[in-house]
Amino acid sequence: MNKIKLVLCATDGSERAYKALEFATDLARSKNAKRLVDVDQGFCTRKTDSGKMEEFLRPIALKPTIIIVEDERAARHSLRMVMEAYGYQVKDYATAEEFLREPPGASSFLILDVNLPGASGLAALQQLRALGIPVPAVLVSGRATNEMRAEAGRLDALAFFEKPIDINALLDVIASIGA
Repeated sequence: MNKIKLVLCATDGSERAYKALEFATDLARSKNAKRLVDVDQGFCTRKTDSGKMEEFLRPIALKPTIIIVEDERAARHSLRMVMEAYGYQVKDYATAEEFLREPPGASSFLILDVNLPGASGLAALQQLRALGIPVPAVLVSGRATNEMRAEAGRLDALAFFEKPIDINALLDVIASIGA
């Protein structure tokens, strides 16, 4: 017999929390193992016996996966450690080419160094925009120019940071997307 572990969290006595508990109880008692729960954008839904889709819980908002593209190993590692300390999942890459082999998902947030070996962070962001990928991004550089800043703006970057990065300001930008 397969066991399913179900964890429910609620901070209030809301109707959604009650429905989630009711559903979990029904599932535990049911001999019909073909119940389906969908999770999309943090909402959980199930199909009722009448065929109606019912929303029953919205868990805590999911944090984006932070993607760091930085060629300097120490900077990449430090930034990764900070983001993980704040509870983010992190992927990191040393080059834009390596990063672009795995295009980011919808729940990603990019931190791109402008000056990379090979393609620049600006070129990588431009390629994503050309593909219609609207992933939120910030750019960083130790040698920023007005032209870089202007291009970042044209590519809808949320911010442009000079190194060393102000971590509090970076966290504020990430929070601005609802993370």
